[in-house]
Amino acid sequence: MKYCNIIRNILRKGLLKSVLLLVTCSLSGQVLPQRKILTREAYARWSKPSLTALSSDGKWMAYTLFYETGEDTLFVQSVRDGKKFSLPGAVTGEFSDNSTFTALNRNRILTKINLKSEAKYTYENIIQHGFTAEGNLIIIQSISPGEKELLVIDSNNTVRYQKKVTGMLTAPSGEYIAVTAKEQHKNTLAIIRLDNYSIVLNEENVSDELLPMSWDDQSETFVYMKKDEGSSNHTLCCYSIKSDKRHTLKPESYFGFPQGYQLAYGPVSITDDKAIAFKVQRPELKEKKASQPSVQVWKTSDKWVYPKENSDTYRKSPERVCIWYPNSDKVLQLTDSILPEYFCSGDGHFAILFNAKTYEPQTRLQPPADYFIMNLASGKKELLLKKHSGSSLKLMAMPKTSYFLYFSDGDWWSYDPVNSKHYNITKGRLQTAANNDMQEEAFPYDSPYKVINDDKIVLTTSDGIWLADLHGKSLERLTPPSNNVHYTIIKSATVTGKKGNADGITTGEISNDLSFYVAISTSTGNESGFGEIHKGKYRKLTSGSFHYHDFLVSQNGKTIAFQREDYNYPPEIMLKRQEKKPVPLIQTNRQHHEYLWGHSERIEYTVGNQRLSGALYYPAGYNPDRKYPMVVHIYEKQSHRFRQYVNPSLLDACGFNITMLTTSGYLVLLPDISYTLGTPGPSALECVMAAIDKAITTAKVDTSSIGLIGHSFGGYETNYIITHSNRFAAAVSGSAINDFIRGYLTIGNYKVPDYWRYEHHQMRMDQGLFQNITGYIANSPVFSAQALTTPLLSWSGDNDYQVHWQQSVEFYLALRRLGKPHTLLLYPGEGHALFKHENRKDLTLRILEWFDRYLKNSATPR
Repeated sequence: MKYCNIIRNILRKGLLKSVLLLVTCSLSGQVLPQRKILTREAYARWSKPSLTALSSDGKWMAYTLFYETGEDTLFVQSVRDGKKFSLPGAVTGEFSDNSTFTALNRNRILTKINLKSEAKYTYENIIQHGFTAEGNLIIIQSISPGEKELLVIDSNNTVRYQKKVTGMLTAPSGEYIAVTAKEQHKNTLAIIRLDNYSIVLNEENVSDELLPMSWDDQSETFVYMKKDEGSSNHTLCCYSIKSDKRHTLKPESYFGFPQGYQLAYGPVSITDDKAIAFKVQRPELKEKKASQPSVQVWKTSDKWVYPKENSDTYRKSPERVCIWYPNSDKVLQLTDSILPEYFCSGDGHFAILFNAKTYEPQTRLQPPADYFIMNLASGKKELLLKKHSGSSLKLMAMPKTSYFLYFSDGDWWSYDPVNSKHYNITKGRLQTAANNDMQEEAFPYDSPYKVINDDKIVLTTSDGIWLADLHGKSLERLTPPSNNVHYTIIKSATVTGKKGNADGITTGEISNDLSFYVAISTSTGNESGFGEIHKGKYRKLTSGSFHYHDFLVSQNGKTIAFQREDYNYPPEIMLKRQEKKPVPLIQTNRQHHEYLWGHSERIEYTVGNQRLSGALYYPAGYNPDRKYPMVVHIYEKQSHRFRQYVNPSLLDACGFNITMLTTSGYLVLLPDISYTLGTPGPSALECVMAAIDKAITTAKVDTSSIGLIGHSFGGYETNYIITHSNRFAAAVSGSAINDFIRGYLTIGNYKVPDYWRYEHHQMRMDQGLFQNITGYIANSPVFSAQALTTPLLSWSGDNDYQVHWQQSVEFYLALRRLGKPHTLLLYPGEGHALFKHENRKDLTLRILEWFDRYLKNSATPR
């Protein structure tokens, strides 16, 4: 078997190039069969695996195989003996804590498996489902039109509780469930204790079956709305599980409730100190319907352009946010017309207030703002940060503390609102900002994590993971120093990710014993793997010349599942348990080894004084004694992809599939591109030419048969290059930017002017149109259309507003007027990438036919 593994690795690396070679495995007596040529009819055999869930003890794993035919299947498998259950069509699945697994399919059929007895049960017409704290199944199913029923079912399929309901909301702990029902023509609400099914709250005349209701994270407080008798108004109610007390908020009876306002019907949230945030609005706006004006008035002095101003529902119905303290009968208005956005501190004692319009009009996608901090006990408000970044990733709350965290001038800072003190945490000592070659503000490399019950945070930088004191007193490296290795913290029971917080974000958390897993990868993409930080000490667990990804950690933290793959080795689902070595569980796409396949390698080349990389893919059955046509795909930096497995497909959203091309006799090159501000077109041209030169010295390239392809910004780069070079025999560009002037003066799908794309983002012009109109013209392919000699196929969806589809039409009209060879494909109803399978297949085949025609001299394309 040792020799079989050696042969497997040789095959993965693509070193056996002769299709006639037969290899005998001396110990097993097996003979590797001759590989076949891959045909399109076989593509449907390929699946894409995804890890779904691990049981809390790591003894069972669920994974899904997704097929382009839609015949997806979810599997539940024992990691010890390989025992397996298959659930065709299932789309979600989860384990309970009592050896039960449930999965829901697209037809709303829920399957429950008792993993101990192997008994399987199904339930139809499922509306909602979940688990109790004891692991019993909770479901709501439709039993007839307009009728729903709640069932609580144990692992042996015995019904423990049954009730006709209209909706439910289970407490996070699984100990309680709130259910709404219609009884005697009244909407009712009940909170049921799930260990003995006693009713702890019973309420009539609640709003309706779509009642806005919320639990706090500790499952101690429940908030809901009750309809006022004989009125369209509502009362906000709060019930405490601990004290068995109910508080009600009636606007007219509370000091601090904004005069002239009523409760707005909608969701509420509960802070850690049991304060309740809710919205109010004026009565006349509750019933007011938006009407279409007879004329749109666009003023250059407006803060926002007309489409933005009139698409934002918050502005159409200006609601205000208030905080209610049920135990003190106090209401505090948080937001107003001057500062309409907010988010609260993790402990609920302070709030950040701001106005995204303050510095409008301006040219960034996320405008800066002045941020104010309010003490919710006193109502006192003061300026915190002046003209600070509008990115929610650069000012965040932290869980269970009054401290805030912000990123400024390349450093992480904390703010203590109790003592009104700012602390520089990193003090310029870390490479905290992500690298980018755009004229964009510096962004943090990754979001930080608050250490639970400690005044420390965990930071990820470009050269490692660090433990930092919130007051800037200490900075400790948790991973070995390396400029070539990147670390990413893996989510698990000990690591929770950041989450939304009204108009802001709250950071994630890490357990205070500092034990968690980290994914590792080299900057070149040549190697990857994962390691473990255990009680603050790092050790590498596994790594190699594969692409490792899709990590899943069991609840007890003792088991980690993952996938590994290479371009010439299909995804393998593996598992590692504590001190044991990783073991393979499932080898997906075994049919891969029946077919001739290409292999990939990383190439290096130099542009100026910068070392760049590219991913070079060889055709299936590559013969170094003959030359091959080559397709060059361009978009920013892609070389890190060279170890990723690519299923053969005709259904890629942009019509480009590496494996379809390599199994059709093409070399494929994905070059990295670096940029000089103000010259995105020439930068792309120089880097692509250098990469092609290197590929020619590395592989047998037919230099008269090189094609170029790109989509979106890559489509722009394609069109720029072919209007400034005659090196390519054919080109394909999708959803391309062709006219920088038109693009700059466009309102895109964010409903703001696209100035930001050119001055601060991907287009990299650095300056505005009117500071550098010559540069905008020089970098626009449409203004060099007369130089085009390459046959061009371009495409777009006529509902594309990411890059307006008229950009493609404009280039088409220019080439039509000039009599240049060009075909434009316009797909009705499609956006920036194609959605409909029939359109994806059509585009993919047309692209292949285009390259076959001009790079292989085959039949004329459609």
